[in-house]
Amino acid sequence: MKKYLRAMCLAFAVLMILSAVSCAENSDDEKNSAGNDVSQTSESETDAKDLSYVSELPSSVKFDGETVRILSLDSAGLNDELYVEEGNTGNNVNDAVYARNLAIEDRLGIDLEITLDSNAMANVENNIKAGGSDAMQIYSDSINFTVRSMIKGYFYDLSEVENLDVEKKYWTQGFRDIASYGKENKQYLITGAPSLSLYRFTFVTIFNKDYFEDAGWEDLYTIVENGDWTLDYQFSLISDVYQELDGKTGITEGDFVGLITGKVISIDPYLTACGIHMIKKDAGTGRWYFDGSTQERVASMVDKLKKIYNDSNGVYAFDSESTVITEKFASEEGAMATIELWFLEQTIGQIGFNYGIVPMPKFDTNQERYYSYVQDSATSFGILTCAAENDLPMLGAFLDQLGYESYQKVVPEYYGRSLSYKFLQDEESQKMLNLIYETTEYDFVGAFSAILNPVIRDEMRTVVTSSADIVGSSYAKWKRGMENTLDRKFNALLDSFDH
Repeated sequence: MKKYLRAMCLAFAVLMILSAVSCAENSDDEKNSAGNDVSQTSESETDAKDLSYVSELPSSVKFDGETVRILSLDSAGLNDELYVEEGNTGNNVNDAVYARNLAIEDRLGIDLEITLDSNAMANVENNIKAGGSDAMQIYSDSINFTVRSMIKGYFYDLSEVENLDVEKKYWTQGFRDIASYGKENKQYLITGAPSLSLYRFTFVTIFNKDYFEDAGWEDLYTIVENGDWTLDYQFSLISDVYQELDGKTGITEGDFVGLITGKVISIDPYLTACGIHMIKKDAGTGRWYFDGSTQERVASMVDKLKKIYNDSNGVYAFDSESTVITEKFASEEGAMATIELWFLEQTIGQIGFNYGIVPMPKFDTNQERYYSYVQDSATSFGILTCAAENDLPMLGAFLDQLGYESYQKVVPEYYGRSLSYKFLQDEESQKMLNLIYETTEYDFVGAFSAILNPVIRDEMRTVVTSSADIVGSSYAKWKRGMENTLDRKFNALLDSFDH
C-alpha cells in the first residue's frame, strides 16, 4: 500500500551536533565554490569554515510538482525512519521526522511517496523489470538486503549522480568502502544520518558508573581516552567480580557479575573492534580478496575472548540476546554489559542509576584506534536503475536533503529521547558518543554475511563459544570458500556493471 511520506529518518550524526556543531546561519547571498547560491536549509549550521556537515545544494535547484517514490522495508527499528502519519504527536522524534520531510518537500518543491513493504527486497526486482513512470526510484532497506540487489546491478553509481555529494559527513564514510567497487570506485549504496538503525544496531559497552566509583576503579572514560580500553583490561576488571544473589550454585542469571553478554550476536562486533578485516579491497583494482595473513590475529582474539567468557569468573552470557541483557544491567546485576543500542532504547526507562557508554574494547594498546561495529540490519539507500536517467538530478537532490535535514532536525531529538536527557548533558558522555560515531566501521564479513558462503560472522560465534580450539580448521574452510565466493558472486558480476 502506498502512503505519502511526511518523514524519513535519521540516525547517527548528532554526536557532532551535541558537541562540535556551532550555530551559524548562512545568508541568502552566500556562494559555493561554483558561484551558485548555497541552499539555506536550516537555522543551525556547522562552523562556516567546515562544510563537511553542510549541504551546498544551490538554492536554485527545484523540481516543482515532481514526486520521489521510495520503496522501504516495513520492520521494527526501521519503519519509523521513513514514515510518520502526522505531526504534533507529542513524540519528539516522530515530530522531527515529520518536520524534516515537510522541509524537504518545501525546499525542492516535490512530493514524497513511500511504499512500506514487509518484503521490500522481493519487489525490487519487480520494479526493475517493470520500469516506467510508476516504478520505485529509491530503495531503503537493511544492508543485508540491499547488498543482494547491489551485486545484481540494480543501482546507479551514486558518485556520478548530480546534486549528491557522497563525501558529506552526514553520510557515514566508514560504510562507503564496502559499498563501492572497481578502479573507478563506483558507489552503489550509502548510509548515514537518515538511518536511525545505524545508531540502534551499533554495539557498545555500557557500564555502571556508581559501581565503578564504589569499587575504586578508574573512570572508564579516562581509560578509553588514554587508549588503554582493551580486551585484556576488561578481563582484569571483571575477574572474580561475582556476587551470589539468587541462592543457586555457581554463576546464574540472578547473580551480580562483572560483564553481562551473550553467546550469539554479542560476539559479532569483536572482529571489527579488533581491527580484523579478513576480506579486503585491492587499492589498485578495486577487487575483493581474502587476506590470509589475519589468521594469527584471529586466533589471538579468540583466545582473549575465551578467557573473558570462560576464565574470568565474572561473566554471565545469555544463550539468546534481546532486551534481557539490558534488563539485567538495569536491575543492577552487572558492572558492565555488551549491548546493541537498540535493546538499550527499549529499556532505558528502567535504569535508575548513573551509567556510561564507551566503545567496544580494542585488541590491545598497539591498536591505533577504536572501531564501532554496526550490525547488517542497519538501513542503507540506493537509486534503482528502473528510475529514469533524467530523474537522477532530482533523486540526488532528495538524498542530499534527506541526509542533511536528518542530521539537523531528527538526530538531536532521537538522542534526547532514546538515551536520556541526563546522560546527554554530561560532557564526557557526549565525547564518547562522538567517538563511537567517528569510529563506526563496516566490515565486509559482517555486512555481506547474507550472501557469503561460508558465513564467517555466524561461524565465529561457534569458534568463540566452542570448548575446543577450532580456529585453524575454521580459518582454512573460510579461506577456501571465500576465494571461490568472492570471484563468483562479486568480482565477476561487478565487473560487468556499466552504471
